[in-house]
Amino acid sequence: MRQADVAARWGGEEFLVLLPDTSLLQALTLAERLRSEVSRHSFRFRDQVLPVTISAGVCSIAKARSLDDLLKQADLHLYNAKESGRNRIAPRVRSQETEPSPSPSP
Repeated sequence: MRQADVAARWGGEEFLVLLPDTSLLQALTLAERLRSEVSRHSFRFRDQVLPVTISAGVCSIAKARSLDDLLKQADLHLYNAKESGRNRIAPRVRSQETEPSPSPSP
C-alpha cells in the first residue's frame, strides 16, 4: 500500500481500503492481485493449514453521490462476490488463475 492509502477493519471479518487518486481499473487490479496472493499463501496454525481467501467489493467515488452511497455500493459488490462463490472480486475481474474461455461453437 502507498502512504496515502488507508486500511481499516470495518467489522467482523470485513476490511475497508481507501485508495485516493486511484482509478476503478487500478483498484480492481490491486484487489485481484491481493486475492490471488492470499489464496496461494499457506496459512498455518498449530501445524494445521487454514484455507484463507478474499472476497471483495470494489467501487469508485466517481460513481457515488455520497460517502454513504459509496459504502452501500461497496457492500453490494461484496455480497455479489460472496454469493457468486467467494474468493473473487466484484465487479468481476479476470482471475490470474483463470484460463481464457473457449470460443463458442458455431
